[in-house]
Amino acid sequence: MNVSSAYNVEQAHVLITLGMHKRGKFGDDACGPFINNQSPQNSSGLVVKLQDKYVVCSNSKITNSKITKWFGVAYSKALIAGKWQYAGWPESLTIEALPCGT
Repeated sequence: MNVSSAYNVEQAHVLITLGMHKRGKFGDDACGPFINNQSPQNSSGLVVKLQDKYVVCSNSKITNSKITKWFGVAYSKALIAGKWQYAGWPESLTIEALPCGT
């Protein structure tokens, strides 16, 4: 899963937090959180990214044909023009149905 924080002016100290969620019969299961690299060269700029985050499927011979629905929820904060700005907890636009078991 990939997430980014994009703004039309320079942003610094960007912290992106990602949770991956699996739809369950009795509620969602969360995996994570995953956060971006906090070094200055990786947490500053017009676009800051958190990329290639994943959860290993629990495939087995019994469960590998069962469909699991996954989605992401992200949060970010950034220092922009000397003030902290927050973007809070939107869900991913699509829910991916994968043959990952349960």
